[in-house]
Amino acid sequence: MTKKRAFTLVELLVVIAIVAILAVAGVVGYTVFVDKAKISNAETEGNQAKSLLEAEDMLNNNFEITTDGIVFVGSYSFEDIFDDTDNEELKNLETKITYLAVDKKITIVSTSDPSFMAVWDLTNKTVKGQKV
Repeated sequence: MTKKRAFTLVELLVVIAIVAILAVAGVVGYTVFVDKAKISNAETEGNQAKSLLEAEDMLNNNFEITTDGIVFVGSYSFEDIFDDTDNEELKNLETKITYLAVDKKITIVSTSDPSFMAVWDLTNKTVKGQKV
């Protein structure tokens, strides 16, 4: 009589468990990678917005960007920056940018993924991307 060789139930369960662990590790690694890419993209958009606002600051005498925040002349406000500019790129950012005067920070929501944003800290002049 010939004996048939087969895998036992325990051997099959061990293989399935190993495959599942590898799959979870791959998904977690991929998610972290994608989040880092989106944070980097938000930082790039933040630096672009920073450059546009600094250029507008040089052209416009109604406000000045300092380490103490944005200093406005007279009744000029943050919203007026977007109304008065001829720069279409800056006008398109109006709905994505918020100025927090108390924190001396400007936040720029990512156009590609609204769950990510860049924060431009006027005190130390840095732009950092982050997940909302």
